[in-house]
Amino acid sequence: MSTPQQPPTPSPSPSPQHNGDAAASSRGSASASSSSAGGSVFVGDPGPAFDHEQAAAQPAPELAPQVAVLDQLWEEDTVRSILRAEGAAVHTLVGVTDDDWVWLEHELDAIAPPLTRILNRYPATRAAAGAGDEAAVVIALGGHATRSYIARKAELAARMAEQQPEPVTGVHAPPGTGPDQDPAAAAAAGVVPGGWTTGGA
Repeated sequence: MSTPQQPPTPSPSPSPQHNGDAAASSRGSASASSSSAGGSVFVGDPGPAFDHEQAAAQPAPELAPQVAVLDQLWEEDTVRSILRAEGAAVHTLVGVTDDDWVWLEHELDAIAPPLTRILNRYPATRAAAGAGDEAAVVIALGGHATRSYIARKAELAARMAEQQPEPVTGVHAPPGTGPDQDPAAAAAAGVVPGGWTTGGA
């Protein structure tokens, strides 16, 4: 006895709606591809590709002019003037004798040449060579101002010591009438107790 065979089940045919969705999806993909190729509102235009040959042909940018700071060197005369000004300023401040702290000529002859070479040897000190005259002027002005102030103060103190005190009434008392008068000097001047004079010498 044979088993009866089942007929094949037919597969459902695609609906028109599915075909429409697939077509719409295809059109959207094509539109997105063309939009990406031509640029969109979210991605800017990158511009032309970098051209190595054109970049190499461009001239190099001009560099800013460099200031030659280290071209100027210290001169021995400038070093001597700075040492002289420094010695005079220190002598004015703390000097006791007539020439302490003051650079003498033979001392300048010994120190100025090697000091000049040392200042020109190192870049940091050589860079300050352009301000050597300014440094000498500042030191000299400082010493001059200090010396003038000290001399003026001493002169004013001497004048105050020589000046007689002025009485409140504006009238000076007769000589020999002070409270600390010597009795013998008062008698010689003819002054008696109470301030009366006897008409003596």
